[in-house]
This record gives sequence, C-alpha cells and structure tokens, in this order.
Amino acid sequence: EDVKIIDNDKPMIADVAAYPIHQTLGEYVNITCTVTDNIAVDTVNVSISGPPGFSSFNTSMNRGNGESYYYNQSHYTQVGMYEFYILATDISGNSNVTPVYFFEITGPPPEISNVTFITSDPPDTDIGWENFSCTVTDNTAVDEVKLVLTGDTQVEYPMSKDGDDYYCNMTLSTADEYTYHIWANDTNRNYNTSAYQPFNLSMNEDVNEDGKVHFMDLVRISLEYNDELDPPIDGWLREDVNNDGKVHFMDL
Repeated sequence: EDVKIIDNDKPMIADVAAYPIHQTLGEYVNITCTVTDNIAVDTVNVSISGPPGFSSFNTSMNRGNGESYYYNQSHYTQVGMYEFYILATDISGNSNVTPVYFFEITGPPPEISNVTFITSDPPDTDIGWENFSCTVTDNTAVDEVKLVLTGDTQVEYPMSKDGDDYYCNMTLSTADEYTYHIWANDTNRNYNTSAYQPFNLSMNEDVNEDGKVHFMDLVRISLEYNDELDPPIDGWLREDVNNDGKVHFMDL
C-alpha cells in the first residue's frame, strides 16, 4: 500500500529588512529576507504600498545566494512612508506572510550655496564685527537655517532670512581659533550642512596677528606712534589697540 506524506509546514520567512530605511527620492531601497522550507520554496513575493499618488503593487523577489531573496528598486515616486510585507509559498501550496514593515522616501535636502564670511578690517574683539551669509533653496520649503560656530564650545545661531538669502551678524569678544558651518532643513525633515570652514580671531594686543603677543607687536605700534589716524573704511587701525582714535603710548 502506498504511503502518502502530507506537507502542512509553512515556509519560514526571516531577516526581513529594507535598506536604507530612510532614502532620498530617486535612490534605491533594497528589501531583503531569507525564506526556508522543509521541502522546497516555490515563490516569494513582496507587496508594496505608499503615500497618495503611488500605485501599490505586488511582485516577485529575486533569488540571491542560498536562502536569501531581495527586491532592489528606485521607482518610489512620492515622498512619504511606504509599507511592505512578504508572502512566500512552497511547492505543497503552503504559504506564510510577514507583518507589515516600513521605509521612508524623503525629498532632496536643501541646497546651501554662496557661503560667505566677512570680518571687519581690521578684526577687533571690542568694536569689530563678523558677518556670515549664505543662500538656501529647497524643492518644497526651507524650514530652519542655523550658523554652527565652534571655538572652545559649539554654539548654534539662528540666521535671519531675506528671500533665499540668510545672514548672521555678531561681534565675537573672545580671541580663538574657530570653525563654522551652515545647517539647514526643510519641511520634509531633510537636512544638509555646508563644509566646515576655519578662521582665526586674534587678541587685539596681537597687532601683527601671528598668534603671539610679543616685541613685533610693539614694532607695529611704534611705526604709527603718535600719528593721528586717517581712518580706513571701517574707522580704525589694528595698531590702535585701545580704539581711542590714536596710535600712541597707551597702545603699547
């Protein structure tokens, strides 16, 4: 008499993932899993749905090495959250389905350009000034733009807006070696940063701005000693250390 074996075991689906889970519009998201069965796997499909404007679909996954399967595509046309689940069947007709998983498609980040740093001439920690400016644009809407300034500590300053241009004016009262960059995000939570830029603000007493207060600073002052200033465009000279309008003994 023939013995008939009935297979009631469902295929097992494990290691389900979407990478990256946050991806930029137009870039690839790779959905992966492993599927095993006591006899043989027949089909592995993924079902994907998304935000309004996206057409949901169900499609077969590609076989990778061993028991792995993947679906690596970039045709997610709308910004927002996407959900997917995986359905596997074996050659006996048994099937299994995963819970729902998610990934997010975001728009391109804000574009930061025309980053500019201007300081008073000469720089001065009492009456000088620093101006930071940039242009920020986005395909939807810019949300926030900040100047991130790092010396001994890191401080964030909100930047003022004028159309697509942003600026921040200040007087730094501490001589230090600084770096700065611009941080911007949009209303879709995408963000971008500009390149880190260094600059140095010397003490007023460091007249020749070589990083030291020493004899050569006195030489610079002595060259202008007791001369009435014919102010340059910003109204003072580096040698006028105490900013009283004259280069004289009190600057030494």
